[in-house]
Amino acid sequence: MKAIVDVFTQCMQMNLTYYQATREWSAEQTQEASDMAEKYNRIAPIVEQLQYNGELGYQEQLRRSQIVGQTDAGAMEEIQKSLDKKSQ
Repeated sequence: MKAIVDVFTQCMQMNLTYYQATREWSAEQTQEASDMAEKYNRIAPIVEQLQYNGELGYQEQLRRSQIVGQTDAGAMEEIQKSLDKKSQ
């Protein structure tokens, strides 16, 4: 992961890209990249809108919000309601 963060940082410093494309990453991978960036003084990934694919997108949103620890309460209620409906 450190190598990926290093390469993205270099690309951003050279104006080859503006952000790390992390849409396909899991919440854990995004957190690991952020930790590596902080530890080695690199540019951390930014928050991106998830690629939603039905229930998978909702579950990933829930996992990400739990890792980040900050979320919009209304959005969390809607996500949970949607998951509850699908599990019935």
